[in-house]
Amino acid sequence: MRKETGRGQRKKRTGSLRNIWNGITWLFVGCIAFLAVALAGVRLFGFTPYAVLSASMTPEYGVGDLVYVKETDPEKIGTGDVITFTADKNLTVVTHRVAEVDRENRCFYTKGDANDSRDAAPVLYENVVGVVRFSLPKLGYLSAYLTGASGRYAGIAVFFALVLLFLLPELIKPDSEKKAAERKKRCDERADTARTGEQV
Repeated sequence: MRKETGRGQRKKRTGSLRNIWNGITWLFVGCIAFLAVALAGVRLFGFTPYAVLSASMTPEYGVGDLVYVKETDPEKIGTGDVITFTADKNLTVVTHRVAEVDRENRCFYTKGDANDSRDAAPVLYENVVGVVRFSLPKLGYLSAYLTGASGRYAGIAVFFALVLLFLLPELIKPDSEKKAAERKKRCDERADTARTGEQV
């Protein structure tokens, strides 16, 4: 039984390391793709994500959850629906449940699930952003972070890290593989030249 040479063992180890590296790279890419869809791509389907910043809707939605809101005709919103709306002139966004509908005055009376009483002011139809359709737990923390200055810098760093993950295997490719690739390229070029000469 022939033993593997040192070169063969190095090549085997290099191949294993490359497979591990590729696995890490694609796992990282998958996470980035998921976050891109969860935080931005959903807008293509009419959903707008909002981070939950208070405990007023627990246990339905906890602090740090990310709720996905879809624009809905106010006439189709009923008691029990969870709506997102602007609450004041500062455009503070609130997500509460509809406790009562006043069609005549075109407004809703809302209440947080964890609150003891209804909200003080009614929500006019024109202030409704939409109805919450689904949520993702704790992703709101990341969304809030990425909208800040430090989050934008982190996003840039992640982009460059992703580029590095793809380029690094090529930068650390063993010399033997590089030389083999160069020899193959020269052979292909000579073969192309020979075929061209025959055609002439």
